[in-house]
Amino acid sequence: MPTPLDKLKASEDKRVKLTDEDRKEIVQLRDEGWSWGKLAERFGVSKRLIDFTLHPEKLEENKRLCRERLLNDPQRYYDREKHSRAVKDLRARKKAEHEDKWWHICRTCGKKFYGQPNRIYCNDKCMWTYWNHKKRTEK
Repeated sequence: MPTPLDKLKASEDKRVKLTDEDRKEIVQLRDEGWSWGKLAERFGVSKRLIDFTLHPEKLEENKRLCRERLLNDPQRYYDREKHSRAVKDLRARKKAEHEDKWWHICRTCGKKFYGQPNRIYCNDKCMWTYWNHKKRTEK
């Protein structure tokens, strides 16, 4: 079963590649006493890649385990397209909730306006119009 990394074109692949000379130099430097961290720093790769370079049997074992996990539990690994759809749906739902919460109808003029949940007038003119009318009718 091909992985997403297998589908990448060589020009799109941003992973650091080690040449055969680099691999030989890593083994030689490790024999001289260099730490994995220093080797990783020097070649611009992770300590895990240094480990796999020094112990290729670990790399093969890791690949085998990944294949087994994928066959036994296909849901275990991340599905980017499914996640993208879920995020788009969530954003659309949140936007709809947000619009319902923040859009109101003015008590005075009936105009639709955007504002804090506790606002009931679209502007100060409508607020004062309402309050002045209320005061006149109370007398």
